[in-house]
Amino acid sequence: MMSFKQQLFSGVIWTTIEMAINRSFKFIIKLILARILFPEDYGIIGMTVVFTSIISVFSEMGMGAALIQRKEDKLSKEHFDTAFWTGILWGILIYLIVVFFVGPFAADFYGEPIISEIIPILSLGILINPINAIHKAKLIRSLSFKKISIINNSSTIVAGVVSLILALSGAGVWALVFDAVVIFFVATPQWFYATKWFPSIKFSKKAFSEIFGFGLFTTGTQLFGKVNSQVDYLIVGKIVGATALGYYSLAFLLTSIARTQITQIVDQVIYPIFSKLQDEPEQLKRYYLKILRANTFVIYPIMLGIILFSEYAIPILFGDKWVEAIPIVQILSIGVIISMTTSSFHVLMRASGKPDLELKLSGIFSIVFFIPLIVGGTLLYGIEGTAWGYVIALLCSTFLNLFLMLKIYKIKLRETFGALILPFTITIIPFLVTYFILMTGLPWFIMVFIYAMLLLLLMYFFAKKEINEIRSIFLSRKVL
Repeated sequence: MMSFKQQLFSGVIWTTIEMAINRSFKFIIKLILARILFPEDYGIIGMTVVFTSIISVFSEMGMGAALIQRKEDKLSKEHFDTAFWTGILWGILIYLIVVFFVGPFAADFYGEPIISEIIPILSLGILINPINAIHKAKLIRSLSFKKISIINNSSTIVAGVVSLILALSGAGVWALVFDAVVIFFVATPQWFYATKWFPSIKFSKKAFSEIFGFGLFTTGTQLFGKVNSQVDYLIVGKIVGATALGYYSLAFLLTSIARTQITQIVDQVIYPIFSKLQDEPEQLKRYYLKILRANTFVIYPIMLGIILFSEYAIPILFGDKWVEAIPIVQILSIGVIISMTTSSFHVLMRASGKPDLELKLSGIFSIVFFIPLIVGGTLLYGIEGTAWGYVIALLCSTFLNLFLMLKIYKIKLRETFGALILPFTITIIPFLVTYFILMTGLPWFIMVFIYAMLLLLLMYFFAKKEINEIRSIFLSRKVL
């Protein structure tokens, strides 16, 4: 049987493999689809997802996260059975609401009748997600990331192939719809096979109240998170239209590939680890700062590289029809850099049993910062104003998070910025050098090579210790 450190090491390896295959394959499929389809197609999907993604938060009610967080001696089979059947019944109810009420409303809201046809299909995941979430929670608790990786990768590949076939057959926007839906149907039987778990027909009021209490806060947090992630799509789609939303959607996709996908891999692994360390605050703080540094050593170079080279790469990769997405990509990349200042803080709060605080923070971010800045920016400056509103909202949220990290977890500003200063310095120097050389007219693909070489040289000479420390987390298993 593997030790705790060995399990963590295995988890990192398999989630990294999942990223390499899953995310790379998804990106390639999106790249091909973007060349075949049009911004309007992405805009229609963006309009639809605004409603389906927000409603889908309620389908699982955060019970998967509650099952992961709950301590071993306070978790029984009844908790899993209760969560499963509650999720099934609740999912059916939510799906009926989506089909008969949300779909027609969304179509009328945007003046796009096809949305009422798309929503019932795109929302099928609401029925299936509660089933999958319980199985995934069991695998995460046991740190069985190899099984999770295999399921997610195989599902993504099948869905991508189906969507590509549909796009080449002239299905248009429906290729994007089925890309999102097929994943659930391919994954479900694999989850059952991986866990060898089938629910008993049991329901415990006590177990329900215990997991629902935690899940309620988590669901509220996820709801605010979805509102935050979709309100810009809602506003752009309503005010500026489907084509502009298509540009914005692609820009957000490109910038979130690094931020969301890489940090999600780390967050998925560290959530159960942080949960085990919730009674050891010093260990929790030390490990959090190491994860923060590791994340930024990866994300900073990617984001500054996107700012430098997106104006050359996007027309080549996606075609000239997407050139209007370039300034949006560059602006949102700045937002990613800002958000990395407190990356994984939400995982720290949830794992240490503070979902109520996470919920309050999400509410403040949505109501006080995000919505007003997005609305104002879009009305004044169109989709570029939307992007800048998003960036300013992230900056405000970061300041609030830094304050709370100090008050609750005793993580001082100098400790946070101490973890960030070297990754930022090592990245900003190649960025500035490359930027000024680009102005001389040297071919951009040569500058990509120069940028990468400068980064590697600076890391080799000035960050050996830090890189070795990061490797000790992910490779040498010297974690705690």
